[in-house]
Amino acid sequence: MKIYLLFTGLLLSSLSCSHNESNTFLVKTTSYTHNESDHLKYGRKTAIGTELKTGTAASDWSIFPVGTILNIAGERFEISDYGSALVKTKGEMPVIDIYKKSFTELTSSPP
Repeated sequence: MKIYLLFTGLLLSSLSCSHNESNTFLVKTTSYTHNESDHLKYGRKTAIGTELKTGTAASDWSIFPVGTILNIAGERFEISDYGSALVKTKGEMPVIDIYKKSFTELTSSPP
């Protein structure tokens, strides 16, 4: 199992993904909740069928595969979800989508 330390940035659309030998990446983070219209059909389940919970994150599995442990701004997340919007072309910054329990949490707390 690999553990990565990630640095989150805002307004990073002009930057590219950076990676160094210590498994540190620059990524863009977004957040989602199970109540969003595009997630309703999945309910509270991840793409691998586990229950959504605090610490769940989604990614492009070709960059951060299922089971990858991420440390983002001092918080621990495990990749167990997927979203087609997270798939990027080569050279684009990877996106980590962090699960939040509610719309309130989604809008009030940083990823």
